[in-house]
Amino acid sequence: MLVEHLVPPRSVATAVTPGQRTYWTRLLPALALLACATRLPSFARPLWNPDEGFLAVQARLLADGGELYETVVDRTWRPARPRG
Repeated sequence: MLVEHLVPPRSVATAVTPGQRTYWTRLLPALALLACATRLPSFARPLWNPDEGFLAVQARLLADGGELYETVVDRTWRPARPRG
């Protein structure tokens, strides 16, 4: 068996038509604008939420062998419920 038959050709020359070039030059800026527009709301919120920090500490203490309501106590504020 000849090695020449096993090796694929290195490159295939293809011509880029003007229609393909205008398609990508219109699509890429539109996609970039869409990506920026969908990320805008995330810039308005703070990156770190204190509740997430409390939960992370509680989870770490429980994972390290702590006991719930002994070493880990949830001290988040909750509105008072009416008794009845």
